[in-house]
Amino acid sequence: MKKRILALLLAALLLLPFAPLAMAQDDDETPGVWEMSYVMLINQLTGYSHNLEDTRTTLGVGDKIQVFYQGNEPADVVINGDTVYHFDAGENDYTYETTVTAAGPLTLILKTATRELIHRDFTVISSRDMYRETLKESLSLKIKLETMKDGAMHGFPVGNPFVYPFLIFSAIAEFFGALFSFRNIIK
Repeated sequence: MKKRILALLLAALLLLPFAPLAMAQDDDETPGVWEMSYVMLINQLTGYSHNLEDTRTTLGVGDKIQVFYQGNEPADVVINGDTVYHFDAGENDYTYETTVTAAGPLTLILKTATRELIHRDFTVISSRDMYRETLKESLSLKIKLETMKDGAMHGFPVGNPFVYPFLIFSAIAEFFGALFSFRNIIK
């Protein structure tokens, strides 16, 4: 009996450092402003998202821009100074998608009443020029290494012996996908 009591006391003593975490105030109890937003850029030629889309400044005619917003404040999507979409406040995922129709400068802003969440400036080029750029990007070793580093940060098994043949095969497949995307060029 004494061993059981001693074991219970020892277990309670081991759990004592976690008491402040158990008594901490939950974030759900404190109201505040929260939001999540991001932009996806879809290449019209290949049907996949653009390489390095976080820092990309060029788009092609026909490419798609998807704006995702979730938050408890209403937000507006502004393209070239015109409000094109209004997100209501709420807890559901909302998406706005538009297709780039003309070459030239394009400014995308996602803003709430108090601040800008996203501000991106793009140069829109013709679909034919985007084909050449997509083909160059499919051959770029620098972009492949950036993609591999990004994958390594998300649990990509770098020590796996099957990774390198897979990377070579996927690079070849991406090149041929870009090469034969000429049929999707918008005239």
